[in-house]
Amino acid sequence: MRRISLLEQARKRALQWTAATAFVTVLISACLFTVLFIKDAEKDALLTAQASISSYRSDILSGDVRSIELQLQRDFKINDSDLFIFLDPQKHPWVGDLRTVKLNSCSEASGVCRDLINGKIILQIPIYFDSGKTALWGYLHIEKTPNIHWDIIIFVSVAILLGMLLLSTVLYSQFIKSVSLVSTTMANWSDQLCKNPKDSSFLSTIPFKEIEPIAHSLAGLNKEISLLEKAAHEQGSLNTLRSIGHDILNPVSRIKRMLGVLQIQAKANTNANPNVGIDPEIFNNLNSNLKRLSGYAEQIKSLYRKNTGEYPAPKATVDLSKELMLLSTELAQDAEALHKKISIEADLEPNCFVNIPAPVIGRIAENLILNSFQASAENSKVRIRSFSTDLHVGLLIDDEGSGISENLKEKIFEPNFTTKANKGTGLGLFVAKQLCEEYRGTIQFTSSLGQGTTFELTFPRAEISS
Repeated sequence: MRRISLLEQARKRALQWTAATAFVTVLISACLFTVLFIKDAEKDALLTAQASISSYRSDILSGDVRSIELQLQRDFKINDSDLFIFLDPQKHPWVGDLRTVKLNSCSEASGVCRDLINGKIILQIPIYFDSGKTALWGYLHIEKTPNIHWDIIIFVSVAILLGMLLLSTVLYSQFIKSVSLVSTTMANWSDQLCKNPKDSSFLSTIPFKEIEPIAHSLAGLNKEISLLEKAAHEQGSLNTLRSIGHDILNPVSRIKRMLGVLQIQAKANTNANPNVGIDPEIFNNLNSNLKRLSGYAEQIKSLYRKNTGEYPAPKATVDLSKELMLLSTELAQDAEALHKKISIEADLEPNCFVNIPAPVIGRIAENLILNSFQASAENSKVRIRSFSTDLHVGLLIDDEGSGISENLKEKIFEPNFTTKANKGTGLGLFVAKQLCEEYRGTIQFTSSLGQGTTFELTFPRAEISS
């Protein structure tokens, strides 16, 4: 539905009211002038009747009624329908030959009536010849068509119409200018608010008093938005810290397990078996996990810099495949992978460079691979593959686990959502998705119940200068 502007609405209404006012004014003027002409005709007919009675008094008393009637017809008749006739006290014509003439009666006390249908004025003036007006001789009955000057009425009506149109044009022009000013001022004010809705100075300089309630509402809304933004910022920081804490627990748990293995091996070496040494791979894993913990600590520092407005962390360019190879070696020693005898197969294409810090790559891949471990059965496989194109670098992680049901597919990336009762935090996949999007990446998955799940991630490819 098309919305009409304030200016269009005002213009439309102004034209309608102008036309209606002009029509009504002309109609009222024409009616008024017609009534004035009729009133003037009534007054003229009454004066004529009174003058005739006075002038022909002696002739009436002599009985020459018919000649007087004919004389009045000649002097005052306008058209053939006009009638001048004397009536007896019973309101019958004095002249017998006129008894068949159809007369329009008048019952008004003033003796003056109007026949609007036939357009006539009817007068029945009583005639007395005594000073006490007790002896009624009869009546002078006049039916006369008023002489309405339609040319004058039309001329005056047209003049009034032209005057009304001229006045309406001036008023219309001024009205449209005022509405246009209001519309433009409001549009400029709203544009300024749209450009910077948080700038309260625009709310204190409202253009019209009538929109003060709107300004107060916007001010209250701005205050509420600021409070919500502050709460969202604080909640976002808490979620970020929770996610980092969640990821820190993974290498910590592996370090604890490796330290336990070291204790066992050291004890065996002490108890009369000096040829038994400590597996150097354990030290490598310990160093890798400690390095990963250090990277997570750096991310916390970067978050602090970001929130305090300090200098940003330097841009990192790493080989995705190299980091995944190191991670897959570490995760092969994960307690759940060893317990379920899950093997990791890595098919990694070299030189898959991305502008993502190594700890971030580790957090993303580690969360996805550990989820695969938890969903997989014993003696199954988790495959990690990387690939690159001219513009993107991709990562595929698929397992042979239980899969994801259709009713859960829309929820797995939501924070705090988990299917692991009393075990999971519901942050692993949420963290992976948030980090992917932060570094302009995408994450998608396909899953079939009983067959497994495949996660596919893509990131912009980084250019490496030779």
